[in-house]
Amino acid sequence: MKKLIIVRHGHYDDNLRLSNHGKTQMNELAKKVQANLNGASALILSSSAPRASDSATAMNEVLKVDLMEHEEFWDDISHRGSKEKSCETIEANNHEADAVIVVTHLELTRSIPEYFLKKCGIDGCCYEVGKGEAWEIDFSKLCLTHISP
Repeated sequence: MKKLIIVRHGHYDDNLRLSNHGKTQMNELAKKVQANLNGASALILSSSAPRASDSATAMNEVLKVDLMEHEEFWDDISHRGSKEKSCETIEANNHEADAVIVVTHLELTRSIPEYFLKKCGIDGCCYEVGKGEAWEIDFSKLCLTHISP
């Protein structure tokens, strides 16, 4: 894995499904991610929450890569995601592609990048990203970049 991209799901409606605005956000974000990948292989790991699953599917309409859902990436009032289990899942799949894209929820969009940066010897914190935005860690440059639609 050369890059790790942590995506917060897009805007959603009252039924907790991705809204039209959210679909637009995820489509535009996917185009930016695709440009950043520059032809590299990618894999999407997604929370199984409907709004995250919808977000991953919307991104995959652009990226056309393998997509897998995992309960441990679901972190909200009704489900407690696990940073430890999420990071284990990422590490277990990091040989599958040049870039791993994780579609998850607010709290894990902070803690997952912090975990991987710390593993690289970089202390720092990740600030909140809005719905439909992402953090990208480029391990070859050891840098963290914010991506927004």
